[in-house]
Parts: sequence; structure tokens; C-alpha cells
Amino acid sequence: MGSKSQAKAKAKERVIAKGGAQGMTLELCVIFCCFFMPILCYLIKLKFFFVVLIS
Repeated sequence: MGSKSQAKAKAKERVIAKGGAQGMTLELCVIFCCFFMPILCYLIKLKFFFVVLIS
């Protein structure tokens, strides 16, 4: 049990050390998707609503 989680932690450390910058950009992409995609969808719906309202 313990050795497995230890190996996982070691692998994680290696990934962070090797691709730290890549990991950060990936995290930023995830944050961007989580926060901005719903806002974008909401704005698009709002736009369609106004288009329907005007026409």
C-alpha cells in the first residue's frame, strides 16, 4: 500500500520536474475552460435571445 503511493508521488514529482511549464499551461487551460466556457455559452445564449427578441 505505502510503496504504491510513494511510487505515485515520485512519478508525480518527476512529471512536475520534467514538464512543469506544460503542467502549468494545462492547469491554466482547465481553469480557462471551467470559468470562461460557461460565460461564453451564456453570452452566446444571450445573443441568440436578443436576436430572437429583435426579429
